[in-house]
Amino acid sequence: GAAKHLVNVDANKMGRLPADFLIGEDGTIVDLYRATKTADQMPFERVEAFIPEEKRCKCNRETCISPRCRERHVQMMKQAEAFLHTGG
Repeated sequence: GAAKHLVNVDANKMGRLPADFLIGEDGTIVDLYRATKTADQMPFERVEAFIPEEKRCKCNRETCISPRCRERHVQMMKQAEAFLHTGG
């Protein structure tokens, strides 16, 4: 069989920049992000927009990778604080 090799190349030394791809279920590239610096990554909002709504994270935790969950966590904490101060 054909041997597979993993080659670790410093892209910066080769004058290349990374890119991120979102690939649809049919195997086609539906979004491409070309980095302008070696540390660049596709913004999470673009990745999240690619995920069907019913499959997106809804944990609402402060430490979640999803900005929506973190924002909802802040809103929930503000509502809870307001509830405690007003007594319901």
